[in-house]
Formats: sequence, C-alpha cells, structure tokens
Amino acid sequence: MNNGQRIVITGIGALSPNGIGRENYFAAIAAGRSGIRTITQFDASALPARIAGEVDFDPERWVDAKNIRHVSRVVPMAIAATDEALRDANLDPLAQTLEQRQNIGVMLGSGGGAIEFSERMYELWFAEKEKQASIYSIPSGTIGTIASEISMAYDLTDSRTSSRPAAPRPPTPWGTPTATSSSASATRSSAAAPTRRSPRRS
Repeated sequence: MNNGQRIVITGIGALSPNGIGRENYFAAIAAGRSGIRTITQFDASALPARIAGEVDFDPERWVDAKNIRHVSRVVPMAIAATDEALRDANLDPLAQTLEQRQNIGVMLGSGGGAIEFSERMYELWFAEKEKQASIYSIPSGTIGTIASEISMAYDLTDSRTSSRPAAPRPPTPWGTPTATSSSASATRSSAAAPTRRSPRRS
C-alpha cells in the first residue's frame, strides 16, 4: 500500500559464510570469495552432498550458556546482525522512552526459521531423553520465535508477555541494556519520527 511515506534503510548487519559483518561480507562479494566448504556442524558422511555454507560464529557471545539450550542457533545470529544494523544506523536504544520502544516493530523473513532447534528436540525424544528437552520446545521451534527474541532482546515489548526471561547481554556502545542477520536492517520512515532499536541478549 502506497501511503506517500518513504522507507529508508539506515543500517545493515550481516552474518554470512563468506563474511561476518557488513564490510567483510561486501568485500567477499566484490572479490568473488565463496563461503562453501565441508560441513562441520554435524556428521554429513552418509549424505551425498557434504558441503554447505557455514557461518563461523560464537553464539554464546549473544546468548549465555544457561539459555543457549532453549533457542535455535539462528536466534543469536539474528540478534548479532540486528546489533550491527543498529550500530551502523547509529540508533541508540537506551535513548528511547518506553512509549517510543512500544512503537517499534520487528519484521523478519526466514526460509527455515528455528527448524534446527526442533530437530534437536525430536532427537532427544527418540533417544528417550525427553527430560533433557527444553521446556520452551514449542515457542522456540517456530519461525515467529526469531522476531520475538529480537523484540525481547531490545525491550521492544512488555517483558511480561515474553515466553521466558531473556538472558543479560554484553555491554554495547550505549551501555548495558535493561533486558536483553542471517541479515538485518534498521529502517526508518522519512515521514515519521526517528526510530531506534536496541540490542539485548547474550
């Protein structure tokens, strides 16, 4: 729907097999460097194809050890990309009032979402280790969990609506958040007041 407003991309964040961070990713693209290599995330020896694009990434920088078992790997990746997009846009989340944060939305597209997390839970079930499964198996296994985790990470929603408490996130250039891509972009409508978002979970 065209309502006369312009949408402006003000920040970009990127995590890719051929580059972590916007500048590294763009440099790899310009140089024609591929990120495809032998699979290391799981045993692919029985598969006809044993290569893929994997991201060298430390998820525990963004989600602490206590909470990492409750989320898919895509969650810390999405939060890391969001963090870079916010920094790139110079948007300070801690400068926003609660009312302003409640007017910020998260729109995210995914081709697979948190399916890797669901597969881990099924594996525990079939191994009769269901007691080791996360109590957040259902909410954390949906595509919607990614946008929800970003919202919780940046305190964009009332924490009472969260499916679980968010982990504390490492200090950012703006200080320590009150609550804590894959690629992400920070956008702003030219006809609206400046919008900002905040990083959260660790």
